[in-house]
Amino acid sequence: MKIWAHVDDFFTRGPDLESTQQALRLFLDLAVDVGLLYHPKKLSPPSQVQTYTGFIFDTRGIPTLRIPSAKREWALATVEYLVTKLGPISRLTLSVVTGTLESLVEATPNRIRHTYLRSFHSRVHPPGFEAGAQVYYTRCALNASTKEELRWWRAILRKSIGRQARGAKSATLIPTDGAGSGTGTGGTLGLTNKLLQMWMGQRNPVVFSFSSNWRELKPLHLMLLQLYSALQADLAGTTIFYFMDSSATYWIFHAGSSKSPRLHQLIRDIKMIELDLDIQLQTVHVPGLVMIQQGTDGLSRGLSMSPYHEQLGQLKLSSAVFSPLKFDCQLVTSTISDFGLAGKDFWMYQA
Repeated sequence: MKIWAHVDDFFTRGPDLESTQQALRLFLDLAVDVGLLYHPKKLSPPSQVQTYTGFIFDTRGIPTLRIPSAKREWALATVEYLVTKLGPISRLTLSVVTGTLESLVEATPNRIRHTYLRSFHSRVHPPGFEAGAQVYYTRCALNASTKEELRWWRAILRKSIGRQARGAKSATLIPTDGAGSGTGTGGTLGLTNKLLQMWMGQRNPVVFSFSSNWRELKPLHLMLLQLYSALQADLAGTTIFYFMDSSATYWIFHAGSSKSPRLHQLIRDIKMIELDLDIQLQTVHVPGLVMIQQGTDGLSRGLSMSPYHEQLGQLKLSSAVFSPLKFDCQLVTSTISDFGLAGKDFWMYQA
């Protein structure tokens, strides 16, 4: 009995040239022992720059997974055309573009997939069509969501950096915190050789129509906007750690996708700013109680850093911060009127 098997795409890597050559010789000798012969044209000698499975592995300096120039330029030209496209487009054409961008995901920061391809799939495969090729012979217009996704792909393809193993300033780690109170109304920022920066805000009542997950993720967006406007030059190549207490928000952000349109839009906005700032954003989940004890909670922020903290004591401070506000009928009535909210029956009070 004979068994024929076609084996392809092996990749050998090592910490230096000598060990890589040794590993390659061992691999080729083992292949001969089991009856496999490799064609010389398919074999590349050890090098710091290798083309493998359609990507360029570049270990000079910071290891980077790059997109080959020809592939990048073709994808960029296609994206540039679609960004300015006004009329309907064939779904067959759009499916080819979608497949091309899908093939480049591995070389994008954080391997972004659903974040900037969801709208593509919804346009290629709209509801109401059964399985088969019929849908590909119809046309569709590119909506605002698809255009936004195209602009992100245009930005990443223009940079042509690829996915780096680490930031250029890998030794610079910047800790930031979001609100631990469930309100999403604050954050802290610790830049190297700078004083700890703290900020907090207050939600307008209209914001509470959004989900709690949206409100928990919004401080991250606000923090990045603050960095973008004031400290952009100091952040390129750094790693930003963002601590949050909401496990649901943590997993949603790591997935890069949400079924909620508002939440998904917020994730896309955050990813776009991350690209513009040239940072590596890492989110870390911590219990809300820890954030309160550390003084990074949205309601207690600043109090734990106060010189009066030791005099008042942690228990008294926390009790005062979280004590309910007194009901002011005139203030509530004015708020309902100013923001066009529901009537008094919508509001529940407790003395």
